Amino acid sequence: MKVVHYFVFTLLCLACLRACTEPDQSAEKLRQLFQDPPSEFRPLIITHTSVVQDNSLLDWLDECRAGGTVLDVGVRPNGHKGEEMWLNPDYMNDPELFDQLRQTMTELKKRGRQIWIYDEVGYPSGSAAGRVLEGHPEYEVMVLSCRTFYPGNGSIAVETGTKEISSCLALPLQKGVAIMDDGINLTNRANSGSFTWEVPEGDWIICLYEHYHPDTWKRHNARRRNVNIMDKEAIARFIEITHDKYAKELGTQLQDVELFFTDEPQFGVTEPWIYGKEQAVPAVQWCDELPSAFEAKKGYSIHKAIPALFHDVGAETSRYRYDFYDVQSDLVAENYFGQLQDWCHEHGVWSSGHMLLEESLLHHLMWTGSFMKNWSRMDLPGVDLLLADPSKVDPDMAKQSLPGDDPRYKTMGGWHDESVIVNEDFSCKMAASVAHLTGKQGVFTESFALSQNATLPRVKGVAAWQFATGVTHMSTYSVQRRLSSEEYASFSDFAGRLALLCRWGLPVSDVAVLVPEASVWASYNPPDGGLFPHYIQCNPDAVHIDHVFRETCHQLSAHQRDYEILSEDLLQEALIRDGGLQLAGQNFSFLVLPEARMMQQATMDQVKKFVEHGGYVTFVGSLPSQSPAKGQDEKMTQTAEALIASHKDQVYHAFSVQEMSPLITWMERKISPVLQWKGDRGVRMLHRREERRDIFLLGNPGLKDAEGELIIHIRGEVSIWDAEDGSIERLGRRKSDEPMQVVVPAESARFIVID
Repeated sequence: MKVVHYFVFTLLCLACLRACTEPDQSAEKLRQLFQDPPSEFRPLIITHTSVVQDNSLLDWLDECRAGGTVLDVGVRPNGHKGEEMWLNPDYMNDPELFDQLRQTMTELKKRGRQIWIYDEVGYPSGSAAGRVLEGHPEYEVMVLSCRTFYPGNGSIAVETGTKEISSCLALPLQKGVAIMDDGINLTNRANSGSFTWEVPEGDWIICLYEHYHPDTWKRHNARRRNVNIMDKEAIARFIEITHDKYAKELGTQLQDVELFFTDEPQFGVTEPWIYGKEQAVPAVQWCDELPSAFEAKKGYSIHKAIPALFHDVGAETSRYRYDFYDVQSDLVAENYFGQLQDWCHEHGVWSSGHMLLEESLLHHLMWTGSFMKNWSRMDLPGVDLLLADPSKVDPDMAKQSLPGDDPRYKTMGGWHDESVIVNEDFSCKMAASVAHLTGKQGVFTESFALSQNATLPRVKGVAAWQFATGVTHMSTYSVQRRLSSEEYASFSDFAGRLALLCRWGLPVSDVAVLVPEASVWASYNPPDGGLFPHYIQCNPDAVHIDHVFRETCHQLSAHQRDYEILSEDLLQEALIRDGGLQLAGQNFSFLVLPEARMMQQATMDQVKKFVEHGGYVTFVGSLPSQSPAKGQDEKMTQTAEALIASHKDQVYHAFSVQEMSPLITWMERKISPVLQWKGDRGVRMLHRREERRDIFLLGNPGLKDAEGELIIHIRGEVSIWDAEDGSIERLGRRKSDEPMQVVVPAESARFIVID
């Protein structure tokens, strides 16, 4: 039955995608839709339970011309248990609230509004207001920590404490490297309690590995204990309490729900990111399934890899770390996001939501595993973009921005320390790439929480940037409390027009960028303290890899050279033909590899084959030097160096991200992009194509009008579509290389449409 449901759901998704990519409406019909976008293209307002308590809010949604709402059954009153807040045994058990929900949904449907269901009481999702852990303490977050003792000569006392001991090893050191083969197993002694150990000659460390449930619940939004998102049974219980209950209570009304929204599911670490302590024991996230899953995929015991997670054990350190985080991220993707998606497919709805701190590859690993894997298990991959107020941008970041760069191509500043420059958030682009390359329905953004000082122009400017980097669906959180209903209606018109044309056709780009997730995994050190600056201090290599990747993406965008972000698996799936990487209907002439230190051999083989068949490859920063098979792997570097030497016309090595400008110039000399922009670097561009029409979005989130000369190497009837008022200016038929002067007003957007 599950297979049948999934097949039907897939057909429905394909039909919907076909409606967006192969519309049967005439050009005139599209122009009419642009003037007054239907509700399915407009932003949804996140109202949670308030909409089921006061029907006047339904009228307010109409006044705001919102596309619909994100709501849930809610609780009353909010409960707590000691210091733990947001716990409520009545969650999903209140018949009256379900009655109100059904009535509200009926009215929303009559008014033509979209309905999304939020799956939790406050974030992070997975707890069901604490009910998942009621009677099941084993479903709470679990970690494996490493307490390291540094004995000198003589003897050392090892205090074992009360936590469950996984193992205890004494490891000799040679020039700071722990030698695992010469280690001494002290686990039996540790299991008997605290002990004293006579230290052999030389330098040694003692590593005490302990399992426990960390005290994370005091330091995040919903102050309750986190559920282990790697635990299959825990998430099955979450679905039983929440999703199954919605299906039972809504009955046939479930078909009126477009998607289920899951919010910031996350690991629980020993010292969370907001109120962490200055010192903590380094730890990694754990679940009971991890050892068996690890051995099944990697072919050896996970216990062999554990010392390398906390200490340098030599040439194989990167291999062991890669293997661990590869399997750990599999379990998150499948046991959390996979189970949610499977349930949604069985019930004919989409799965969606977003994760925590999408702005950094380092934080991906720390909080939710692999975003590429997780997004692949969502029907509508999502991101969370907080704030919209320029004053919230870190002033040090603004000072350090490159000349001509506007430090507004992000909505959340301040997570980094002053040594880290963040010019642009890549999360929208990364989620959009997963959507484009794996057949998803689009990308949604939860935007403008904590936007108490936002203005209507600022909100429009941020939206223009988001849609130009791949967003297709939008929900808003708190900005509706800042804007009047008239202002929100103006914003809804604007965002609806952006969404309408950004869902039309298929994406077009000729540059593929490999995300260096594996390189971050291979270099990651669990922090021994809380707060962002300390995470960064513990991970200089991961921060550098993240920075080079981020700036590579930023410079491509700032030079108006569109691109998609690939995982190694997607790169390996691509068909190589006639100098192109062909994947999901796109043909990439360029492959960019920023800080791709760790790389699978199959990936390097694909890179080599691409070059040999006429493709262009660029290395940015370090050359590959590690592989999952060996850890440090000279063969990887030798292969890259040989490609550079033997294919000088096709392979470019930019030794640092500061060389991105000449690199992009080199790319333009090899193959000119379809669209060339000579003007303000702050403009962001998106290209979509269908059989009879090319659509180009020019977004300008900056505070000044952007003027420039635009050359589009496509002939046809050209028109400029104004996202502000829905007007269309027809410029007539133009040659494919005929330049045109374009002005994109500050904090706004324009479409160039060629029929």
